[in-house]
Amino acid sequence: MADTEKIQRLAERLIAAVPRLGQDEQRVGLALIRSLAAGAPVSDREVAVAAGAAEPGVRDALDRWPGVFRDDHGRVVGFMGLSVVEFGEHRIEIDGRRLTAWCAWDTLFLPGLLGRRARVSSRCPVTGRAISLTVSADGPHRVSPAGTVLSFLAPERPFDAHVVRSFCHFVHFFASEQAARKWIAEHPGTFTVSVDDSFRLGQRTNAAGFGAALDGAGMAA
Repeated sequence: MADTEKIQRLAERLIAAVPRLGQDEQRVGLALIRSLAAGAPVSDREVAVAAGAAEPGVRDALDRWPGVFRDDHGRVVGFMGLSVVEFGEHRIEIDGRRLTAWCAWDTLFLPGLLGRRARVSSRCPVTGRAISLTVSADGPHRVSPAGTVLSFLAPERPFDAHVVRSFCHFVHFFASEQAARKWIAEHPGTFTVSVDDSFRLGQRTNAAGFGAALDGAGMAA
Protein backbone atom coordinates (compact mmCIF):
# COMPACT_ATOMS: atom_id res chain seq x y z
CA MET A 1 0.00 0.00 0.00
CA ALA A 2 1.33 3.45 -0.92
CA ASP A 3 2.28 5.67 2.00
CA THR A 4 -0.31 8.30 1.03
CA GLU A 5 -3.07 5.69 0.99
CA LYS A 6 -1.88 4.29 4.32
CA ILE A 7 -1.95 7.75 5.91
CA GLN A 8 -5.38 8.51 4.46
CA ARG A 9 -6.85 5.30 5.88
CA LEU A 10 -5.23 5.91 9.25
CA ALA A 11 -6.61 9.46 9.29
CA GLU A 12 -10.10 8.10 8.60
CA ARG A 13 -9.80 5.64 11.49
CA LEU A 14 -8.61 8.36 13.86
CA ILE A 15 -11.34 10.79 12.82
CA ALA A 16 -13.97 8.08 13.30
CA ALA A 17 -12.66 7.37 16.82
CA VAL A 18 -13.09 10.96 18.03
CA PRO A 19 -16.58 12.28 19.00
CA ARG A 20 -18.20 14.51 16.41
CA LEU A 21 -18.53 17.99 17.88
CA GLY A 22 -21.01 20.62 16.83
CA GLN A 23 -19.77 24.15 16.20
CA ASP A 24 -20.53 25.31 19.75
CA GLU A 25 -18.85 22.20 21.19
CA GLN A 26 -15.78 22.85 19.03
CA ARG A 27 -15.45 26.30 20.59
CA VAL A 28 -15.73 24.79 24.07
CA GLY A 29 -13.16 22.10 23.33
CA LEU A 30 -10.71 24.53 21.82
CA ALA A 31 -11.18 26.96 24.72
CA LEU A 32 -10.45 24.15 27.17
CA ILE A 33 -7.27 23.03 25.40
CA ARG A 34 -5.97 26.59 25.18
CA SER A 35 -6.85 27.27 28.81
CA LEU A 36 -4.92 24.16 29.91
CA ALA A 37 -1.93 25.46 27.97
CA ALA A 38 -1.62 28.16 30.63
CA GLY A 39 -0.29 25.36 32.83
CA ALA A 40 -2.88 25.11 35.62
CA PRO A 41 -6.12 23.19 36.30
CA VAL A 42 -9.17 24.78 34.68
CA SER A 43 -12.68 25.11 36.16
CA ASP A 44 -15.86 24.70 34.12
CA ARG A 45 -16.60 28.37 34.72
CA GLU A 46 -13.24 29.40 33.27
CA VAL A 47 -13.90 27.28 30.19
CA ALA A 48 -17.35 28.81 29.80
CA VAL A 49 -15.95 32.34 29.98
CA ALA A 50 -13.20 31.54 27.47
CA ALA A 51 -15.68 29.94 25.08
CA GLY A 52 -18.41 32.54 25.54
CA ALA A 53 -20.81 29.77 26.57
CA ALA A 54 -23.18 28.99 29.43
CA GLU A 55 -21.53 27.12 32.29
CA PRO A 56 -24.22 24.38 32.61
CA GLY A 57 -23.86 23.51 28.93
CA VAL A 58 -20.08 23.41 29.24
CA ARG A 59 -20.26 21.14 32.27
CA ASP A 60 -22.64 18.80 30.47
CA ALA A 61 -20.35 18.60 27.43
CA LEU A 62 -17.24 17.91 29.49
CA ASP A 63 -19.04 15.20 31.46
CA ARG A 64 -20.02 13.46 28.21
CA TRP A 65 -16.70 13.64 26.37
CA PRO A 66 -14.11 10.86 26.76
CA GLY A 67 -10.63 11.79 27.89
CA VAL A 68 -11.58 14.62 30.25
CA PHE A 69 -9.60 14.23 33.49
CA ARG A 70 -10.34 16.21 36.65
CA ASP A 71 -8.59 16.75 39.97
CA ASP A 72 -10.08 16.33 43.44
CA HIS A 73 -11.60 19.82 43.18
CA GLY A 74 -13.43 19.04 39.94
CA ARG A 75 -11.11 21.13 37.80
CA VAL A 76 -9.96 19.79 34.45
CA VAL A 77 -6.29 18.76 34.42
CA GLY A 78 -6.19 16.86 31.13
CA PHE A 79 -8.00 16.83 27.77
CA MET A 80 -7.29 15.83 24.17
CA GLY A 81 -3.75 14.70 24.85
CA LEU A 82 -2.67 17.68 26.99
CA SER A 83 -2.13 17.55 30.75
CA VAL A 84 -0.97 19.96 33.43
CA VAL A 85 0.01 16.93 35.54
CA GLU A 86 3.34 15.29 34.72
CA PHE A 87 3.45 11.64 33.69
CA GLY A 88 5.30 9.67 31.04
CA GLU A 89 8.14 10.89 28.84
CA HIS A 90 6.43 13.29 26.41
CA ARG A 91 6.88 16.99 27.16
CA ILE A 92 5.60 19.93 25.17
CA GLU A 93 6.79 23.46 25.93
CA ILE A 94 4.42 26.29 24.95
CA ASP A 95 5.49 29.91 25.54
CA GLY A 96 7.99 28.73 28.15
CA ARG A 97 5.47 26.56 30.01
CA ARG A 98 6.35 22.86 30.15
CA LEU A 99 3.31 20.59 29.88
CA THR A 100 2.79 16.86 29.45
CA ALA A 101 1.41 15.13 26.38
CA TRP A 102 -0.24 11.72 26.61
CA CYS A 103 1.63 10.26 23.63
CA ALA A 104 4.17 11.17 20.96
CA TRP A 105 1.51 12.04 18.37
CA ASP A 106 -0.14 14.55 20.73
CA THR A 107 2.99 16.69 20.56
CA LEU A 108 2.56 16.96 16.79
CA PHE A 109 -1.12 17.94 16.58
CA LEU A 110 -1.54 20.00 19.77
CA PRO A 111 0.50 22.99 18.52
CA GLY A 112 -2.01 23.40 15.68
CA LEU A 113 -4.92 23.52 18.13
CA LEU A 114 -3.06 25.85 20.47
CA GLY A 115 -1.96 28.17 17.70
CA ARG A 116 1.57 28.18 19.11
CA ARG A 117 5.00 26.89 18.21
CA ALA A 118 6.11 24.15 20.57
CA ARG A 119 9.37 22.63 21.74
CA VAL A 120 9.00 18.89 22.21
CA SER A 121 11.12 16.46 24.20
CA SER A 122 10.75 12.75 24.77
CA ARG A 123 12.79 9.57 25.10
CA CYS A 124 13.11 6.42 23.03
CA PRO A 125 11.74 3.49 25.10
CA VAL A 126 14.23 1.06 23.49
CA THR A 127 17.54 2.95 23.37
CA GLY A 128 16.88 5.53 26.09
CA ARG A 129 18.08 8.29 23.74
CA ALA A 130 16.66 11.76 24.23
CA ILE A 131 14.45 12.99 21.38
CA SER A 132 13.77 16.63 20.62
CA LEU A 133 12.07 18.68 17.92
CA THR A 134 10.22 21.90 17.30
CA VAL A 135 6.70 21.93 15.84
CA SER A 136 5.44 25.03 14.04
CA ALA A 137 2.76 25.94 11.51
CA ASP A 138 4.62 24.36 8.59
CA GLY A 139 5.63 21.15 10.34
CA PRO A 140 8.30 19.58 12.54
CA HIS A 141 11.85 21.02 12.54
CA ARG A 142 15.22 20.25 14.12
CA VAL A 143 14.23 16.64 14.76
CA SER A 144 16.95 14.88 16.76
CA PRO A 145 17.93 12.16 16.12
CA ALA A 146 17.24 12.71 12.42
CA GLY A 147 15.94 9.15 11.99
CA THR A 148 13.23 9.47 14.65
CA VAL A 149 9.93 7.69 13.91
CA LEU A 150 6.69 7.06 15.80
CA SER A 151 4.95 3.84 16.68
CA PHE A 152 1.22 3.93 15.96
CA LEU A 153 -1.94 1.94 16.49
CA ALA A 154 -5.07 2.24 14.34
CA PRO A 155 -8.09 2.53 16.67
CA GLU A 156 -10.66 -0.23 16.27
CA ARG A 157 -13.46 1.59 18.10
CA PRO A 158 -14.33 5.09 19.36
CA PHE A 159 -12.04 6.51 22.04
CA ASP A 160 -13.45 6.25 25.54
CA ALA A 161 -12.41 7.02 29.11
CA HIS A 162 -9.60 4.47 28.77
CA VAL A 163 -8.00 6.14 25.73
CA VAL A 164 -4.65 6.58 27.48
CA ARG A 165 -4.37 2.87 28.17
CA SER A 166 -5.92 1.60 24.93
CA PHE A 167 -4.22 3.99 22.49
CA CYS A 168 -1.72 6.45 23.92
CA HIS A 169 0.45 3.78 25.56
CA PHE A 170 1.22 2.42 22.08
CA VAL A 171 2.31 5.70 20.46
CA HIS A 172 5.95 6.60 21.17
CA PHE A 173 8.95 8.28 19.60
CA PHE A 174 11.84 5.99 18.66
CA ALA A 175 15.37 7.07 17.87
CA SER A 176 15.42 5.00 14.67
CA GLU A 177 13.36 2.62 12.57
CA GLN A 178 15.55 -0.21 13.82
CA ALA A 179 14.79 0.62 17.46
CA ALA A 180 11.09 0.85 16.67
CA ARG A 181 11.05 -2.56 14.98
CA LYS A 182 12.22 -4.24 18.18
CA TRP A 183 9.37 -2.70 20.16
CA ILE A 184 6.73 -3.25 17.47
CA ALA A 185 7.61 -6.95 17.28
CA GLU A 186 6.45 -7.24 20.89
CA HIS A 187 3.26 -5.19 20.43
CA PRO A 188 0.94 -6.71 17.80
CA GLY A 189 -1.04 -4.25 15.72
CA THR A 190 1.49 -1.43 15.99
CA PHE A 191 3.48 0.00 13.09
CA THR A 192 5.78 2.94 12.36
CA VAL A 193 4.89 6.33 10.92
CA SER A 194 7.35 9.08 10.05
CA VAL A 195 7.41 12.32 12.02
CA ASP A 196 6.31 14.30 8.94
CA ASP A 197 3.40 11.96 8.21
CA SER A 198 2.35 12.06 11.86
CA PHE A 199 2.22 15.85 11.66
CA ARG A 200 0.07 15.64 8.52
CA LEU A 201 -2.23 13.19 10.28
CA GLY A 202 -2.67 15.78 13.00
CA GLN A 203 -3.55 18.47 10.48
CA ARG A 204 -6.32 16.25 9.11
CA THR A 205 -7.75 15.30 12.47
CA ASN A 206 -7.58 18.89 13.73
CA ALA A 207 -9.51 20.10 10.69
CA ALA A 208 -12.10 17.33 11.06
CA GLY A 209 -12.58 17.82 14.79
CA PHE A 210 -12.22 21.59 15.20
CA GLY A 211 -12.42 23.06 11.70
CA ALA A 212 -15.11 25.65 12.41
CA ALA A 213 -13.44 26.82 15.62
CA LEU A 214 -10.02 26.95 14.00
CA ASP A 215 -11.15 29.01 10.98
CA GLY A 216 -9.19 32.24 10.99
CA ALA A 217 -7.11 31.20 14.00
CA GLY A 218 -3.48 31.43 12.97
CA MET A 219 -0.50 29.62 14.40
CA ALA A 220 2.80 31.18 15.30
CA ALA A 221 5.45 30.15 12.77
